[in-house]
Amino acid sequence: MRVLLLSLLSLAASTGWEKACYIRRPKDCPVTAVLDNSVQGLRFDGHGAVSGRGTSRYLYDYAEAMRSEILDLLFAPNYAASIQVLKVEIGGDAQTGFGVEPSHRRISNETSCERVRTFWLIREARQRNPDLVVLASAWAFPAWVGVENASQTSFYNDDAIDYILSWIRCANETGAGHIDYIGSRPRRVTMDLLGRSEAHESPPLTWTVALQNALVAAELPTRLVLPDAEYDPEMAEMLQSEPQLAAALSGGAFGLHYPCFIPMPSLEEHGLAMWSTEDGGMPADWPGAACAGRTVNTNLVRMNVTSTLLRSLVWAVHPAIPGHQNGLISAAEPWSGVYSIQDPLWMLAHTTRFTQVGWWVLPLQSGATGHLKRGGTFVTYLSPDRNSFTLVVEKLQARCQSCAGATTGSEEVVFTLSDGLMESLKLDAGNESNETDQEEVPVIDTSEILTDDSSNESDSESENVSNASNETMKAEVPLVGGLAFFVTNKSHKLFQLPPLVVDPTGSFSFVVQPDTIYTITSMNLTWTNLTWTERMDAANQSSQVSTSSFPVPYHDDFDMYVPEETPGYFADYGGSFEVSEDPSYSPNLVLKQVLLEKAGANRWTSASDPITLIGHRLANVAATVDVYIPDAPIAFQEPIRLGIQAAWNGHCLSTRALVSCR
Repeated sequence: MRVLLLSLLSLAASTGWEKACYIRRPKDCPVTAVLDNSVQGLRFDGHGAVSGRGTSRYLYDYAEAMRSEILDLLFAPNYAASIQVLKVEIGGDAQTGFGVEPSHRRISNETSCERVRTFWLIREARQRNPDLVVLASAWAFPAWVGVENASQTSFYNDDAIDYILSWIRCANETGAGHIDYIGSRPRRVTMDLLGRSEAHESPPLTWTVALQNALVAAELPTRLVLPDAEYDPEMAEMLQSEPQLAAALSGGAFGLHYPCFIPMPSLEEHGLAMWSTEDGGMPADWPGAACAGRTVNTNLVRMNVTSTLLRSLVWAVHPAIPGHQNGLISAAEPWSGVYSIQDPLWMLAHTTRFTQVGWWVLPLQSGATGHLKRGGTFVTYLSPDRNSFTLVVEKLQARCQSCAGATTGSEEVVFTLSDGLMESLKLDAGNESNETDQEEVPVIDTSEILTDDSSNESDSESENVSNASNETMKAEVPLVGGLAFFVTNKSHKLFQLPPLVVDPTGSFSFVVQPDTIYTITSMNLTWTNLTWTERMDAANQSSQVSTSSFPVPYHDDFDMYVPEETPGYFADYGGSFEVSEDPSYSPNLVLKQVLLEKAGANRWTSASDPITLIGHRLANVAATVDVYIPDAPIAFQEPIRLGIQAAWNGHCLSTRALVSCR
């Protein structure tokens, strides 16, 4: 059994092993560490999730009651996920993975802010959390962006800067509020659903500087997070050789996707924060959740990453679209109202639920963050006034998309608080004269509580467990002070354990079990005042939900919508469709394909035919659609095609149209 001794806010000089330990395997690192309290730590920039590539489409169509529940679970502070940072897509009317995000500017001289669903999501999120941080990135642009002399230029051009700034202004005009950060086109190398890939360039230095200058000239407080893609050594080298780049990123961050472990000494020199702006990306089962929990901690331990954004916020795509259902919440059936909370949500909550943006996160060199001897990591967060702290300890094992898994073993960990921290936490130090006579505080072995037949699906059961545990501790040692204590494993989700006893010397200890994650916090929490516990029953019964058939018969004449609105249950997979006035009878409203030109060089992945999806696993049904093709000459890129096709088997339905599916 190994013992880790950690002293928070103790004085110690910096020693030579720190940087060596920064790149060595955990077994080479010392097991006794101290924190020099002259080290201020790193600013914690918050953790969150990514909403983009069409993954949030169906969230909008849920009935208000269910939709509000989902949004509360994602964004309400001190409740469930408590997301601190939201990354969204700047829509470009192009297929970017699992669907299409509508553009606010389909042509260069026309702007329509209201059609952008992303602004609704940001508004709803900020109603719940006014301190929410928003990062926005453009996966693709409309075809007109960057056109010169009838041909498209590079993705990075003056039109692109103008397009981004107009989107930011739209966010303010629609009540979504300011945009804190802007990223770039994600991932240097992209792969579509057919396995085809193509390289994307990183933003050039001149464009990056021009974008930052344009933001300043427009008096917008938005800062840059670049390259917002997979690791680009050329851009990393430019940080050293080009002072303009470091200046452009000042106040922002160096953002990477799935970094795993990339040493970045240039960031230390320039004082730039490092973010993982897309990570996880695994199925929302237990191995995927374990990957997410490991990622949040190890990104910080390995690379001082102060913000990790998991993919995806929700999985709210049409059920026929393939892909890992990697959302924190699955919400793909607005017609039934069914949604389910996925395990990765609780992994994120172990940090976001008990911290705030602007806290200090203590780096590996501090000694209060590091590796456990038998696998796993621990990370310490401090409030700005240093009166509260949160400690996240994980021994999660599953491999991630770009990182190997881990093999962990159980071990005892002992953490010791200095007198100063004990005093600031107002923990009673007990009777000093009797201190030597005090019995040793028992070490809590969580495996004795988290047995297979106990779960957090019953309030009465958890209450019985907690009371029994408290009685045992009180019988052995006087209760000096307690810290709130939570755990997640395969069978328990953010389960509240009995408070951890802090002994008169300032120490507390417990046995860490394999494939688990723990949070210990001094925040003002009690056993009964967690408002979200009332809904934990439903939350933890959500790993398996039955699907519901699409309601038939179904009819939509679009009269309940306004022009430019996306009608319910229609999910665009290519092109863009919206409600419009009927060109043959103006009082009537119809569904119109509004995008006639593909993104071309501005695309993010292979372009798709204009496709919109509706229905789910329908059989033996008849579909009737009236189609209007204008007589006016239009310069179509391809011959006109019309068809109704089954998404599940690819078969065309019989039609009486002049043209078929192909």
